[in-house]
Amino acid sequence: MTRLSAFLRRYGLILLWLAFAPVVAFAARNPGLVRFPEAVPYPWRGALITWGILGIETAALTWLVQSNRRLPLAFALALLLAAASLATTATDMPGYWYVPARYHVVLAVSLGVAWTALAMTRRPHRSDPGPTAV
Repeated sequence: MTRLSAFLRRYGLILLWLAFAPVVAFAARNPGLVRFPEAVPYPWRGALITWGILGIETAALTWLVQSNRRLPLAFALALLLAAASLATTATDMPGYWYVPARYHVVLAVSLGVAWTALAMTRRPHRSDPGPTAV
């Protein structure tokens, strides 16, 4: 395993979670459907709770990704989270409500790419006879 792949396996999802901090902060500026949006204060509590929940999910998935055997499980869990987030998204809510769905989609795509890259770099098994001589 190269140093880069070891670094990404250990810290990649954490970096993705940290990259979504400005996304949560920017999305929280949209108060949703209210009569006077300029009168609504910035929702620090909602933004921090949203980012904290994403952090807990990231910690669990980071633990799963530590093993090559659990990477498909992490990918399946990310797909399940993305489907649940997209299915339960309502309209006219504050902006930070939409961030988990975006995060889960990016997370599922990232883990899918990682799983595909891992599958492509694996060596064939010894039981594979290869080309046969005639």
